Amino acid sequence: ARQRLAHWAQIEASERALGWEIIEVETPFGKDEWVFKIDGMPVTGRIDRIERHRQQGLRVFDFKTISPMEDGRLKTVDRYHRVNVKRTEDPASFPDWALCQDDNGKALHWVDLQIPLYCLAMAERFPGEAISAGYVTLGKTEAEVRIDLWSSLDEATITSARTCAQGVIAAIRNSVFWPPNEKMPDWDDFRELLSPTADEAVDVSGFKH
Repeated sequence: ARQRLAHWAQIEASERALGWEIIEVETPFGKDEWVFKIDGMPVTGRIDRIERHRQQGLRVFDFKTISPMEDGRLKTVDRYHRVNVKRTEDPASFPDWALCQDDNGKALHWVDLQIPLYCLAMAERFPGEAISAGYVTLGKTEAEVRIDLWSSLDEATITSARTCAQGVIAAIRNSVFWPPNEKMPDWDDFRELLSPTADEAVDVSGFKH
């Protein structure tokens, strides 16, 4: 931890010299004074850090104690939120609201909405302000301690994320919880119960699709 923070301290000092000022940390949103809803559904969260620059506006960060490297390549914040639709996957198997595209028109689908939801919440609280967002990764090596801004997070991408959130909310309200994501993480409490696959372990005859 000391080594990671020592590497980050150098970046922190550089950012302060560039004019970025920390204005809030560990800021909760979605209730009390900062109500945030999508289609009437309260959405709550906690933003690790909000900063302001006199010329560049606001930016928000989520701090991650992870390595941004995957298979020897740098994995950027956008790839934690959207992944490719594989050649073995049929785009029609995904709900329309889960699909999106990259800058080159390649088919992607949403797997996480964290940073776009932060931006949507921030836009409601700070209307008219320029807002940027991303991760701070505190990895094991100096190269893995970095600011990872989502530079391509434009209005169209945020709108797509909102559409996805609306789709998730509608599915929950309509009790549509199938099909499952078979790639359950090791820490998932239901991993052993849904083995070898959720399709094989659960009788879905009464489920909505």
